[in-house]
Amino acid sequence: MLMKYVSRSHAMPDRGKSIESIMNAVVAICLRPNWWGNDYGKEMMHGCFREEAVDLSAYATEEELVALMEESLFVVRGVNGWTVSSAARGRLQGEFGWSLGDVHEWLLTKFERYATESWQEELIATFRRATPDMTRFGDENWNYVARYMFAVGRNPDTWPAERLEAEVASHSDVAAQIRVAAAEKLENGDVVIPPWAYDDVHASNRAHYSWADRRSPGTLEGFDNCLRMVEAYGRLDPRDQGILDGCQVPEAGLALGNEFLGDT
Repeated sequence: MLMKYVSRSHAMPDRGKSIESIMNAVVAICLRPNWWGNDYGKEMMHGCFREEAVDLSAYATEEELVALMEESLFVVRGVNGWTVSSAARGRLQGEFGWSLGDVHEWLLTKFERYATESWQEELIATFRRATPDMTRFGDENWNYVARYMFAVGRNPDTWPAERLEAEVASHSDVAAQIRVAAAEKLENGDVVIPPWAYDDVHASNRAHYSWADRRSPGTLEGFDNCLRMVEAYGRLDPRDQGILDGCQVPEAGLALGNEFLGDT
């Protein structure tokens, strides 16, 4: 239901998107548990971490990988089947030139073929609404989640649409206050963007930075790097110079805190 709610903002043309609709989508996301908040999500994250360890050496051609992805996702199913499908998708994109748009198109075709329940039909409509923006932004999250739902089933910890709508509406005053505070900070030049915001997965600013700060858990390597940083120092990076003036790198340079990436 959360995906359906958020997908409505993606269905709007760019000029039709409003700050209110985007803020409401953010509020809806924050109201629900993250992927570590229940067993359903934890299993998915554990599958993500196993993805790169999947041995696909027996599959040499594009046709073999496509067949494996379909069988794993819709026949074998479960977390293990989903994990194998993720690994196959990665090779198709990395070695055989599949774009994210190609992945979305293939998934929509297969979803329609294998859907047998009403919630799956709703998921297809939701996925279709979101894919234009996701393709443009290069966002893999929606195809990961949609594939997971087809392979594993629905999240048992979900809210009815009416409750989600009501809960979001009850926070409308908070969203309005955030907008006012953000406008004031922008006007006063008080906006400070921490370096980890530019992880090149969720955000980048190539006008100022040619590098990516991997302290964000936006990638598997970055997630592992974050854990190692905390284990070693008790925080992500004690050398973090953090405060950037006008998005400029301090003269002394910037400690990226990526030192454990080579061990991943």
